[in-house]
Amino acid sequence: RKINMLNPLISIGITCYKSKDTIGNAINSAINQNWENKEIIIVDDFSNDGTVDFIKKIDFKNTAHKLIQHKSNKGFPSAINSLIRHSKGQFLCFFDHDDISDPERLNIQFSTLKKYIEKTGAKHVVCYASRIRSYENGFKKIMPAIGSKEKIPIGNDIINYHLSKRVARGIYFGSGTPSCSLFAPKYLFNLIGECDINLKRTVDCEIAIKLGEIGCHFIGCTDVLVNQLNTLSIHKTGLSNMESDYLLFNKFSKYLDKRSLKFLKLWSTVKGYYLSGLYFKGLIKLILLIIQFPLRSFLKIIKAGPSRIKHDIKINS
Repeated sequence: RKINMLNPLISIGITCYKSKDTIGNAINSAINQNWENKEIIIVDDFSNDGTVDFIKKIDFKNTAHKLIQHKSNKGFPSAINSLIRHSKGQFLCFFDHDDISDPERLNIQFSTLKKYIEKTGAKHVVCYASRIRSYENGFKKIMPAIGSKEKIPIGNDIINYHLSKRVARGIYFGSGTPSCSLFAPKYLFNLIGECDINLKRTVDCEIAIKLGEIGCHFIGCTDVLVNQLNTLSIHKTGLSNMESDYLLFNKFSKYLDKRSLKFLKLWSTVKGYYLSGLYFKGLIKLILLIIQFPLRSFLKIIKAGPSRIKHDIKINS
């Protein structure tokens, strides 16, 4: 592989589904990127709310662009696969349909990745952007990028992180590996293969784990480059997240013993019921989890519980 690091074509990928009210801001933030050599690839996953008609009326200001329309609703992983197949750039940057990216996002992420490669000689590198989540009630939360502080996660570090295995101390995982902040060389997606279309809610984790398997370096920008617009409800995706978690754990079960796999599924069930507002069912599963895994459960609850509850109070206040 040979990458043009002087002025490469960067593909901006945007997936959408029933996004008429938000897609305009996302596309305009892509058009307004201060990187001249770019293209915008939009994949609509069979919207029926006028999203496509809205997109067709947008003035792209001579920016190269392409709209791909799925003939049925296939889900987010399939939309990601379509983006990758249709993009022509040597680098690919993902924008969410309801996010607004800073005009300097492409410049900063490309520059950060380039400097890291020149400094370290690393073979495979991806770069994530720091984000800010903005809620309808005015609450805002800064989401620092993974790898934006020392120590940088490399290879198995990210596998262990996503599968809740022991990781070396001091590694900075920030706010994880969301695709909406990802900037990566296109060839990496050819190396790791297409996304699993069954992982509707955990495709971000799958991409990161597969990148980890080839020894990728996960770096990040300290600059807040993405504004995520979130709704107040926390009860939208709990059960679907839970089901997708199960599939992810089974897919990469080679990294887990049977006991760890059982713990992860139980913990995901507790979390899924909580996020779906099924608090009594969640409590029953939590008690079962504590009985079977007392120490591990205690450590997990102490680490994740208070911050989760505090966050949910703020976004619903």
